Amino acid sequence: MPNEFARIFTLIFHSFFPAWKLFDRPGDSCRVFYRPFSVQHNSDWLEIKYPQGKRNLTQLIFNPQDSQWLYFFSIIDQLATEITKNQNLQLESFRHFSQLQGFLRQYIFSQQSVSIQIKIIAKNELNKPVFEYISDGFQC
Repeated sequence: MPNEFARIFTLIFHSFFPAWKLFDRPGDSCRVFYRPFSVQHNSDWLEIKYPQGKRNLTQLIFNPQDSQWLYFFSIIDQLATEITKNQNLQLESFRHFSQLQGFLRQYIFSQQSVSIQIKIIAKNELNKPVFEYISDGFQC
């Protein structure tokens, strides 16, 4: 019984102190670009940015639009991780590709079928590129 009490006391005691891992070094941040894909024409890259809208108190509780965008950027981070581990595979073979494709179709291209290329650039906390990937054209 004294050992059980000591264990419970230790757990409660640790709960009063924050986990400082929250302030650990941030990971690399990914930026995503796209452009219409055409063999004879290379257009400029367009960045997919997190939309900065007007904020209000209800968005602290219910905010599905921001949740969708956070989901999108987590897909990009996971896809970048998959690409760095398996650089010789095609984009379509990665697990998160179909989720990326669905998000782009639904939120960027409004259900239109287009052929695009994407570019993912990961930068470190000093804003220096550590990873860049340019896809072949794919149907979205």
